[in-house]
Amino acid sequence: MVLGNGPQQPENQANVAVHGQPTKSRVLAVIDTNFFIDHLLLISKLADVAAIHGILIVVPWIVLQELDGLKTSSKIPRPQEGLDSSEKVGALARNSSRFLEREIERNDSPFRFQKRSEYLQHEQINDDKILDCCLYISEKHQLPVVLLTKDRNLGIKARVNG
Repeated sequence: MVLGNGPQQPENQANVAVHGQPTKSRVLAVIDTNFFIDHLLLISKLADVAAIHGILIVVPWIVLQELDGLKTSSKIPRPQEGLDSSEKVGALARNSSRFLEREIERNDSPFRFQKRSEYLQHEQINDDKILDCCLYISEKHQLPVVLLTKDRNLGIKARVNG
């Protein structure tokens, strides 16, 4: 789903700083916690091609907090087609955190991490914090935002506000 300024033409790019280096981006992809838990391999593949396609991947602050909170969970995710559901949520959260730790160290990483000071409104509900992140970066960079989530209600909220 796309939020914000709608589709941009390829020549409409913004200089967005990642690790202090400007990068030409055409679209911003914001990733929800559940997407990290269920689709880390897909996120890794997206990261591999992001620079080629002008995609900047944004990780909301609350996602880092939620992954940290899930690291000790012994729940097993619901079975899904094409996914190995034998790993516990805690292990999947730790794998996601390790992946993000490697990305933050890379100079050429397509990831940008939301800072605690980057918000439009102080939200209380975690989904609303992710939505606020989407709206903030869309407004700041004047680029469309694609939200990667498996949360139906968050998707509805994004469409309503987007």
